[in-house]
Amino acid sequence: MQPADAFAQVQTILGMGPFSAELVVIRGANFPDVLPRNEGKLSDEIAKRYGLERTIDEITEAWKPFRSWAAVHLRALRAMEE
Repeated sequence: MQPADAFAQVQTILGMGPFSAELVVIRGANFPDVLPRNEGKLSDEIAKRYGLERTIDEITEAWKPFRSWAAVHLRALRAMEE
């Protein structure tokens, strides 16, 4: 099953929205190269560290094939700085 299909399937569970579905599928199904698209804090952190001159897709292209793990590390850095 592809990640997008899994996201849709998980969202059929009552209370599971896009944000939660992405995190459950990415971590639970071990997709190492899927960037969460519904995590505002991650998008903010990418913009803070990389600027706004390029899109998130352009920035994260260099992180392949481990975009999921790069996202985890950026969230951890953000949490340490809060």
